[in-house]
Amino acid sequence: MVFPSQFRKPHRLKGFDYSSACSYMITFVTAQRKKILSLIQQNNIYEPPSVLLTEYGKICEKHILRIPHVYPGVFIDNYVIMPDHIHLLITISRSGGDDKKTVPVSTIIHATKRMITREIGKSIWQLDFHDVIADNEKRYDICDRYIDDNPASWLMDKEPPLLFQ
Repeated sequence: MVFPSQFRKPHRLKGFDYSSACSYMITFVTAQRKKILSLIQQNNIYEPPSVLLTEYGKICEKHILRIPHVYPGVFIDNYVIMPDHIHLLITISRSGGDDKKTVPVSTIIHATKRMITREIGKSIWQLDFHDVIADNEKRYDICDRYIDDNPASWLMDKEPPLLFQ
């Protein structure tokens, strides 16, 4: 059952400016967690698993890689396209001075999901996204490692550990 947005629990950090110069780990998920974006495969135990993108996954990757071109000052630091979700580590920079207006994370993610939906021809997404503010080097490193380790966690058939408890 889908509830109207006014009944959903807010999950953004109250009072935080999501257009501020900072790094963010964003996660967005397919509707009903359908495994339509990629396959995770490991050929031998001595190499990390590989992510094999489906056609939908390739479309997602194309639009993820366009983000810095559409939004100057936004950088894709790391990402992984899992079978039913995507993790992005992005940095919003205020290059050129603090008076330059930056775009909020929600605008970037919603527009990217909209472009993917338009190219695919139907929506494949849950309504919103989850974010972690990587506002210091330790959190940034944890998010970066989490993204890198996600395919291996997937193969171990267990829930990945919570980032911050």
